[in-house]
Amino acid sequence: MAKARGPFRKPKPDVYTVMLAVSLVAIIIACVLLYLETADYPESPPWSGGPSVQATDLFTPGGGQFDLGLKVLGEISAQKN
Repeated sequence: MAKARGPFRKPKPDVYTVMLAVSLVAIIIACVLLYLETADYPESPPWSGGPSVQATDLFTPGGGQFDLGLKVLGEISAQKN
């Protein structure tokens, strides 16, 4: 068993302990405010029931904007010649 070395004095709180307490209070306040903010909204997401959108691959021929951009560039260069 370890020997007691004498009376032990509890360390005083320093600036880092105060900053830790302030940050804990700030996080608790932020959580309460976030709950109050989101409590105003309905439980179902507002985007449910919207139109369905199909994604296209941008880098395959005929698949999207990249191909369209090449067509436009080709037309512009043909007009200049």
